[in-house]
Amino acid sequence: MTTEEKKERNRAYQRKWYLANKQKQSEKSKAWARANKDKVAAIQKAFYESNKDGLYTVYYLPEEHYVGQSNNVRSRMRHHKFYDRYIKDVQLLAKFETRKEAKAFEAKLHNMGYHGKNNGI
Repeated sequence: MTTEEKKERNRAYQRKWYLANKQKQSEKSKAWARANKDKVAAIQKAFYESNKDGLYTVYYLPEEHYVGQSNNVRSRMRHHKFYDRYIKDVQLLAKFETRKEAKAFEAKLHNMGYHGKNNGI
């Protein structure tokens, strides 16, 4: 039996198991989420806060010709990736103490022709 055949057999077995146990696993997962709701929320908030550096960063996505700003670039990149933006070549252009300064710099770049949410604001 070749490696590809073994992989295919394994995928078929996993799919069969998943279909047979889907309801049971879903109920188990929902019960765990309900029982640990506060704990999960605290962990997510701590993770989000730990990625902030206290500065507002203006970034550029060359593939999209997109400029944006955020105080948590890692979280913002996950958001972009969810909406199918290409984030591999992200470039950090500048960091600012205040959001107002970052938005002003971002607006200048938008006025120069770069795409983004706050075009020309």
